[in-house]
Amino acid sequence: CTPQAGTASRFNVFLKGANRLFWVDVDEDTKKYNHIFQTVSQELVLDTFGRDRPERAWKDLTSLVAKFYFYYAVASSLPSYIADLKEVKKARMAERAMADGMESEGSVGWEWGSEASDVSAGSSSPNVMRRSS
Repeated sequence: CTPQAGTASRFNVFLKGANRLFWVDVDEDTKKYNHIFQTVSQELVLDTFGRDRPERAWKDLTSLVAKFYFYYAVASSLPSYIADLKEVKKARMAERAMADGMESEGSVGWEWGSEASDVSAGSSSPNVMRRSS
């Protein structure tokens, strides 16, 4: 098991675990895990996460946030959150374009394998992160 595959595996465990915790809150009509949701939605999706991680990982986190957004967040905050997501996406695309130019000069990047990820409970098909040359 390579370090990259181990990272992808831990990431998938995190996604599935967070998904299950959020469903526990919904089922029990509590917000015990609101702090985890806020961390994922603000710090992992909007701020620090995306730039050095694969696009698939960012999309998986964004999907998780979208699934539970109206449970944990105030609906009136949605337009500003979408605007923030658009800015992050633009920055990611610009950095990806720059990285693609550098990769064509011989540096190595990261990519996700072809197996689809599903953060819903019960899914067992993990993504596989591997180096591209």
